[in-house]
Amino acid sequence: MKNKDITPVLGRGYSIGVGGFHSVCMHVPVITQPTEDYQYVFVEIKGEISEEMNQDPMSGSPALAPASVNVENERMSRSGSGSVHVMVGYMKVERYYTSVDESAAPLIGEAVSLLQSKSIIQFFQACGPNYIRSIRRTSDITAVFIYVSASKQSDSAFAGDMNSSAKGKEADRRHRFSGGRLGQGKRSAGKKKFERTSVSAYAEGLVIFIWAFGLGSIPATEGSRLNASNMNEYAAVMNTAFESMKNPLAGQVRTVETVPWTFNAAFQNALDVSKPLVRSAYLCYRNADGDTVFANGTLTECFDTRNAAQTKTCGYDAQDNEYFDPFKCRIERSEDAVLPELRKFNLVANGEFISNIALKIRKDMMAMQIHLNCVSELLKLNRGGWDDKLLFNRRLNRFEPGFVFFDVKTLLHKLMYGDSVDYVPLADDPALTGNYLMVTKLNDIKNLIIGFFEPCMLKMGEEKYNTVNGAMQMFHWTTITECSKLKCTFPGFTWNNSMSDCVASDADTIGLQYRLDEYCPPTLRDWLKNDGSEGQAVRQIEN
Repeated sequence: MKNKDITPVLGRGYSIGVGGFHSVCMHVPVITQPTEDYQYVFVEIKGEISEEMNQDPMSGSPALAPASVNVENERMSRSGSGSVHVMVGYMKVERYYTSVDESAAPLIGEAVSLLQSKSIIQFFQACGPNYIRSIRRTSDITAVFIYVSASKQSDSAFAGDMNSSAKGKEADRRHRFSGGRLGQGKRSAGKKKFERTSVSAYAEGLVIFIWAFGLGSIPATEGSRLNASNMNEYAAVMNTAFESMKNPLAGQVRTVETVPWTFNAAFQNALDVSKPLVRSAYLCYRNADGDTVFANGTLTECFDTRNAAQTKTCGYDAQDNEYFDPFKCRIERSEDAVLPELRKFNLVANGEFISNIALKIRKDMMAMQIHLNCVSELLKLNRGGWDDKLLFNRRLNRFEPGFVFFDVKTLLHKLMYGDSVDYVPLADDPALTGNYLMVTKLNDIKNLIIGFFEPCMLKMGEEKYNTVNGAMQMFHWTTITECSKLKCTFPGFTWNNSMSDCVASDADTIGLQYRLDEYCPPTLRDWLKNDGSEGQAVRQIEN
């Protein structure tokens, strides 16, 4: 879980099939008591920092990449001025078993209302087929010290001061870190620099880099800080970080445990899953010899569950179609139309299927809006006389020799008509009037909804044995003819009315998302910083 734009929280819905989050449908006032692992190391790095830090317990630290770059830069800039020494202090708290206390975690009122009204499809669309039951988090802080000495061996007095200051009193480590003995230092912008005045003159030019990830709220107490220019301040930094890590909800989310809603007691109670889907069990009339007969005793051919796997006379077929001939069939008893465990399985599988299709349609509609906005912005540039200006490409290697960037006029043409028209037409070209790519894409979305999604949802929502949406509890989506169109769940496929199935979209619409990722929203290359590296875009089109 490295995407910081997403907020995994306990009780939030989740779809494993699409890897997407849904609404929070569970009220979580109480969590279980989490367990924590604590690690602290303070070591000298004598070789490649990327190799030595990539070992336990520092392996996987987000600070590894920036630390490697900064250390190598410092080593290069100080080469020839003495021996460069690198010390690293690393503290990590890993928190797990932070779980929902389901005995005190009810569903929110709106979710309960959906289930009680048997609106299961709407519930899965809002809450997803699963929910987050537990979360594992980590918090860590890394401090890198770089200094120069005349000896290849690290300055023993200096290293001793740093180690003593960092560790503090071992017995009191859970509460605070004690300070060191170094004097006041001088700060420089961007990084904290300390020039020694009270310890060995053989070590000088101390630079401190600090990276912290997954901290909680910083305590508003005297001495709290996350920047340091000397060892006393470094000790305060570690104390501050440790206090912030005590928050049970602090930390970067590493993994989550997801559980199907069908395994949740509150869900089962609201949906009344314990109430069976009851139907009559039919059998053929039989005489004393076991031969099938009419109700009057005359021999006849009759098939039921005793002599046929898929009954066609008395009973039900695989699609739950009922067969009952009153002259040949009798009611034997009542039975469950579907086993309780199979019923739960169908709910989970169909919930994932619904989430997948809903996500596909939502993504297509989002891409449609980006497409329209991009064309609108390009039209503004075109009218401004900038139609021959080159555009910034966000996706491809901008420095690849021979790579051709699109200008405003060419990109506008491709977004309006697609790549298949290999010339840039005039504005009044009659051959292209109305054949807009965005219209084709809009029709694709509409056809998918009308031809596939709507019939599938209607069939899944059919009432079975006095239970609304009973069909989605009885059948897996692959056994429902209207839903078992596997290609319709894939990106790049659209509905074909004549074939009553999904087919691959044409080349223009398949490549559309690639074009949108490359150039939208549009930015002129002339608007980029020109420092030799063509850095990031610094402005975009103003409305």
